[in-house]
Amino acid sequence: MKPTLLKTSFLLTAVGAALALTACSGSPTGQGGQRPSGGSAPSIGSAPSSTVPSPAAPVAATSNPVAPATETVLPAGQTGSRSSVPWELVGAGWRLLQPLDDSGTGPALYLYAPSGGRYLISGQLPAKERLIGWSPDGRRAALTGTNLQQLDLHTGRIVSGFPRGNRIFITYTRPNGNAMVLQDEDKLGQLVRLDPDGRVQQWYPRYVAGAGDVSGWRALYQADGLSFVTGSQRGVLVMSNTGSVERTLPAPAGYQGCHPLSRQGDSAVELCQQVADGARTSLFSQSLSGGQPQPLATGPGKFGMGYYMGWSLSNGDLLLGNAVGCGGGGGYSIQHPDGSIRPLRLPVGVPAPGNILNMDGDLATFLITNRSGCGDRSHATYTLIDYNMVTGATTTLLEQDATLLDYPRS
Repeated sequence: MKPTLLKTSFLLTAVGAALALTACSGSPTGQGGQRPSGGSAPSIGSAPSSTVPSPAAPVAATSNPVAPATETVLPAGQTGSRSSVPWELVGAGWRLLQPLDDSGTGPALYLYAPSGGRYLISGQLPAKERLIGWSPDGRRAALTGTNLQQLDLHTGRIVSGFPRGNRIFITYTRPNGNAMVLQDEDKLGQLVRLDPDGRVQQWYPRYVAGAGDVSGWRALYQADGLSFVTGSQRGVLVMSNTGSVERTLPAPAGYQGCHPLSRQGDSAVELCQQVADGARTSLFSQSLSGGQPQPLATGPGKFGMGYYMGWSLSNGDLLLGNAVGCGGGGGYSIQHPDGSIRPLRLPVGVPAPGNILNMDGDLATFLITNRSGCGDRSHATYTLIDYNMVTGATTTLLEQDATLLDYPRS
């Protein structure tokens, strides 16, 4: 049976950047370079409107029955306030979006509905702080910059924070957002769990016997909040929040340096580096309860360097990101269920090779910009295009650069 990839997003540009950094030092390779930021005032897309009823509690039968209460979702082109968010309906398909100005950050945070309507959560984010995470319970957003802070989406207020120092946010590891895993660059990338106020709860090992060096630039939250999945020199690790290694899952034969990218149920999609050709990477599906990893995409890719990301679509196709080394975009390919591969047909208006900012189910969000390399952001233009990979529907999401996260799923 063909393994299925997790249908929840990861930060594609963050993964690409991390791969590019490691590629230059002989580690797994991927699309590199810093994603451009900045732009002009935001505008709203024009997706079809949607009205969704919320579940209603049972009503006792009377001669004048009360109609079930309903909540509506704003249609595309409309902006609502935080107080009008139908919180009971917020879930899969909803997204958080922070429009970015010329500084690469921005003061506003919006909650976008699947219909295309949006709600202003805050217009006064802390200066120079950027959206980096969404707590598993959907209640809090993590902002990173000089500090690492949490914003309560229901109130629009900062509820916790601390100076970040030289630590990088990796993932939440408690459902309610009360614990986060960070990578401490002052300690050779060692992973540490902190509470919302920055107090150390747990240090994790840098080296594990049988697995080698622990590589924590990518870690996957586990729904029970008791463990997380991270990478190592010789495979993937299931790490307990208490700091012990629950399970070591060896790399496929002929591979090393594995990193988890996404998960679904008891399986993780992992990226592994070939031993014989350190510049080439492949994708596997690994059951977190054990067993042999199953190959997903092991071919050479467009540039002979394999693939750095994979995403399963509802029609059975697999979207692949072509690895291209230190910087630049390698473009994307589609692998069909029969194993045949073709280049991705980009939506109208998206220039090759294409730059996918986020994946959410079948929905790809492309970033289009006229800025190249490290050019001046103040003279650049940006557009975010939503493209349904299965139906072909295309919508302009925003005429501005942005940081985008989809609703967290366990």
